[in-house]
Amino acid sequence: MFYICIMEIPNLSIFKAQFHQIQDFEEKLQFLQENIRKYVTHDSPYTDFISELYLTTAELLLQRGWYEETLDAASRVLDFFKDHVEALQIIQTCNQVKKLYEKAKKYHLEFFYRKEVECYEQILAISQEDTNAWFNLGNAYLMQYEYGKAIESFENVLQIDPSDEQAWFNLAYVYEKYNLPEQAIDAYSQLIEINPNHQKAWLNRGHVYFMTGNLQKAQWDYKNAYSLGEDEALYVLAEIEKQFNQKS
Repeated sequence: MFYICIMEIPNLSIFKAQFHQIQDFEEKLQFLQENIRKYVTHDSPYTDFISELYLTTAELLLQRGWYEETLDAASRVLDFFKDHVEALQIIQTCNQVKKLYEKAKKYHLEFFYRKEVECYEQILAISQEDTNAWFNLGNAYLMQYEYGKAIESFENVLQIDPSDEQAWFNLAYVYEKYNLPEQAIDAYSQLIEINPNHQKAWLNRGHVYFMTGNLQKAQWDYKNAYSLGEDEALYVLAEIEKQFNQKS
C-alpha cells in the first residue's frame, strides 16, 4: 500500500492571528522559521503564502535592527514577485540605515556628537529595537555629559537584551558619573552575575564601595579583581589594609 503525503493548505488569516498573539521576539522568529521549513519547497504551490512569510520575517528583523538578515528575507520575496512594493521598500530602508550608520561613525570620529545623536535617532525611528543604535546613542550622550539620556539609552538596550554585558558596564559607569552609587553597585552586580570573570566590573564596584566607605566589601571586590588580573586593585588593597590597621 502506498501513502500520499498531502501538505496542509496554509491559511493566511490564521497565520497572522497566531503570529500577532506571540509577544516575544525569539518566539516570533521561531514561529516564522517553522512555517518556512514547512511550506518552502522547490515546487510549493503556495507562493503567495511563502512570500508573506518572508515579508513578515523581514519586517520583524528590521524592527530588531538585524539588517543583513532583513535584506536576505526581503530578497526572497522578490524571488517570487520581483516588483513587490513592500519588499523593495524594506531593502531601500536597510540601505538608508546603512548610510546613517556610516554618517554617525564619521560624526563620532570628528567629535560632532550632536549630529551623531541625530543619526541614531533617525535609525531608531525605523528600528525601535536596534540595540547597537541604542548603545551608540548612549555613548554619544555620555560624550556630551548628558548622563540622564545616556542612562535611558543603555536601559533601553537592556530591556531588549538583558544579557548585554557592555550595556550593563556602561550603565553602571554612567550611574557613577551621575553620583548614584547604589544604582551603580546594582548594575555592576548584575554584570558580575552574568559574567563572574568580568574583572573591570569587580574593580569598579570595588571603587564605588571604597568611595562610599564600605571598606570590607571594597576589599572583597578588589581581591576578586586582582585574582582576575587587575593589578590596579593591589594598590587599593594596600590602602584598605592601612586604614584597617589605623582603626585597630
